[in-house]
Amino acid sequence: MINEETKTKLQVMGMEEFADGIESQQRAGTFDAIPFEQRFDNLVDYVYEAKYQKKIETLRRRAKLRFPSADVRDIYYEGRAITKELIANLSTCNYMFSHIDISIEGRVVNK
Repeated sequence: MINEETKTKLQVMGMEEFADGIESQQRAGTFDAIPFEQRFDNLVDYVYEAKYQKKIETLRRRAKLRFPSADVRDIYYEGRAITKELIANLSTCNYMFSHIDISIEGRVVNK
């Protein structure tokens, strides 16, 4: 495992994810069997994903959404005039590049 001094330095630099990624690699047990370059690539991927997820969570919190965990995959379509294909198309946000305005109204339905 990585020593406490290195962990502290990574925290001071705002790179806690690197320490977590290294420890994750070491726990996997194949740490010594994988070449350094591949371990480094995996570490960079791990850190990138961790920082990306952290950014998304920060943006969600700052948006103060009414339903922050809402997901288009959970939409109830039965008895509505919308289709799964329409929502899938809208969820890509491609309409913004075509300068098309949309307005969606609705209400929350408990299943």
